Amino acid sequence: MRRHLHRRLTSRALVCVSLSCFALACDDRGAGGREGVAVRDSSGVRVVHNTMADAPWGGASPWRAVPDLAIGSDSAESYRLGQVGDVAVTSTGDIVVIDQSVAQLRVFDRNGAFRRLFSREGRGPGELSRFSSAVLVGAGDSLYVPDPSDRRISVFAPDGSFGRVIPTTTLPQGKSWLLLDDGRVLQRGSTTSRDAEGAFVFWDAMMRVASDGSAADTLFVFDHAQTPIGGPGKIRIALIVNSPSWARLPDGRIVWSALDRDFLSVHDSTGRVVGRYTRGEWRTRPVTDADKTAMRELLRVKLRALGGDAGAADSPMVEAPPIFPSITAVRAGPGGTIWVQRMGDVASIDPMAINAAERSDFFGGSTWDVLEGDGSYAGSIELPPRFRIFRITNDAIYGAARDEDGVEQVLRLALRRGG
Repeated sequence: MRRHLHRRLTSRALVCVSLSCFALACDDRGAGGREGVAVRDSSGVRVVHNTMADAPWGGASPWRAVPDLAIGSDSAESYRLGQVGDVAVTSTGDIVVIDQSVAQLRVFDRNGAFRRLFSREGRGPGELSRFSSAVLVGAGDSLYVPDPSDRRISVFAPDGSFGRVIPTTTLPQGKSWLLLDDGRVLQRGSTTSRDAEGAFVFWDAMMRVASDGSAADTLFVFDHAQTPIGGPGKIRIALIVNSPSWARLPDGRIVWSALDRDFLSVHDSTGRVVGRYTRGEWRTRPVTDADKTAMRELLRVKLRALGGDAGAADSPMVEAPPIFPSITAVRAGPGGTIWVQRMGDVASIDPMAINAAERSDFFGGSTWDVLEGDGSYAGSIELPPRFRIFRITNDAIYGAARDEDGVEQVLRLALRRGG
């Protein structure tokens, strides 16, 4: 680990999608003779390759995701949601939603009834920017809200009253966060610079931030490919921008992947690589001309929604990658399981994912593969279209999706075992 010093950001950086494949040649039987799982040790790294196709949970009772609660309405003001940035669940079962479109936090009870609204857009105490995209539940159900644009974390009491600010001005800009039991924050942090030719490049790493925000230890650098976006006068508009997705398991391990990968990397709590997991079903596929046309149309939809010039979607600077990703998101599930979202078809892509450097799950399809903590494949589960998972508890999945009329909703899916 190393101490990371302050770096001034002069611009934002994106990542390069140069998709690659990882192949592992070994037997189809691994530890304990389990069929369809090949395991080997490579210099202290546990390499697990799952060759079994989609299977009925190896004889165990499969998980099912059953719609249990929907919050969101285009009529009642208290329930109307513009852009859900995150969903958290308190110890009492309250559901806390951050709506980026209005920089507000809304609290609903476990049955979906509106309880309170707090915060507003601004830069003062207790105010948030529209770049605030996470809400973390701390001790006593206090709420931590990172605001990367103002380089601070605002802390609120359970009743919504403002508590304090944790400044993060000396740290790389945060992209995603997890609050640890000891008060420290696990954060993906990024800085921007330019290379010798003036093109934008960035540094992207997993960091552990002190509880007062004063310093951070770098655990490891995300070694994914960067999407070239050029520089001043030579801007390139990438339809798909590479981005990592990560999760922390109960034993402290961190598992992640990115849009240029077809495998998972596993690190221990100190940042050391300890595993690599893959599946035969995680495959990339070529981007066709029809796909490019469809993605340009999605870019038009996004530009209109943001009040921009939809004609920019026809610019020669717009570029599509040669192939689609295979993995779009990674989440921690119950019992130490690892949930991996597969890329879907073009119709499953949310327009807000186009040319966006964050939230790769907006690209994903409805199929999620579930791995055990040791990397072996357990089974697959189908979730609603364009459903973005924010939290998985022992008995439910909390996320968001837009209905057929384009209305944003927070959804809770009950997790059940059996047919």
